[in-house]
Amino acid sequence: MTISPRARFISHIGKNVTSGHYVCHIKKDEEWLIFNDEKVERCADPPLECGYLYFYRRRTVAASGD
Repeated sequence: MTISPRARFISHIGKNVTSGHYVCHIKKDEEWLIFNDEKVERCADPPLECGYLYFYRRRTVAASGD
C-alpha cells in the first residue's frame, strides 16, 4: 500500500478567518484546477503550502515477483 501525493486540498482566500471564503484545488490529468463557488478555472500555481485540509488517496501496489 502507498499513499499518493496530495491531489486535492482546501484553502482559504481572504485576509483572515472572518473574511473571505474557502476554495478547493484538484489535480486532474496533471493539471491543477480551482473550484471557487460556481466557477472552475485552471490554476498554474496552487498554494500547496497554504492548504487548510489535504486529501490523500490510498493505493495498493502489486508485490514484486521474487
